[in-house]
Amino acid sequence: MCYSPALPRLLIIERDSQTVAEDGGVKKILLMVLSILIAGAEEDEQIRFSLEQRHIDQLRKVKVSWDSAETGAPCLSPSGSYPKELLYALQIAFLFGELKPGPYLYKKPRGELMEYSLVIEEMPTSTKFHFSPEHRQLLRKSAIEETEVGWDGETVPGCDPKRPYGDLSYYELEMAQHLGRPTKKNQEGHLEIDEQTEEELTRLHHSMQAAWQVFLENFELQPGTFVGDQWGNWERI
Repeated sequence: MCYSPALPRLLIIERDSQTVAEDGGVKKILLMVLSILIAGAEEDEQIRFSLEQRHIDQLRKVKVSWDSAETGAPCLSPSGSYPKELLYALQIAFLFGELKPGPYLYKKPRGELMEYSLVIEEMPTSTKFHFSPEHRQLLRKSAIEETEVGWDGETVPGCDPKRPYGDLSYYELEMAQHLGRPTKKNQEGHLEIDEQTEEELTRLHHSMQAAWQVFLENFELQPGTFVGDQWGNWERI
């Protein structure tokens, strides 16, 4: 689930309009709007990408780490080097790749910069991991982008650690919506889930590190040409 950040940036104009007006009036406001719209158009520019077998082969070899910022989410190992096209290949694989539910061998990846989710920390070095239909659905809904890791501004392909499944920082609620789990409105009229469901979905989210690894090592997908944008809105042509 993806979006363009250009539109939200327009909201800063209302906040800053007083200052802008004092510094130059309507003309500066119009120039600000124009620059935001141009930036948004560039970000939403359609991309044509040819997924080749070599991209699939590269994805099969990656090691999946855990980005511990914010909520936390899976990402590719910070020790690797990834061209932009591998981000596109990852987004497309999660949208269109197929993997049957069932048990798969999971070997906990090792490396100097490797981090683990709470669930993966508990796992042995080598074990059977059950890849479920819920894992598959969450892969489709994951917000895949270039995420910052470490303190040096380095980026790797990964899942947005603040809003891993699209729009909400209350990610367990968004998971429940994607998975068809029951939700309810509280006294303020806001949607929520019960405590047990929230705990189950938190654990499910932390198991996604293994789900990524198992999927990428075993998925099936025919190479082909796709059109989309950098936010992951891809279609096969």
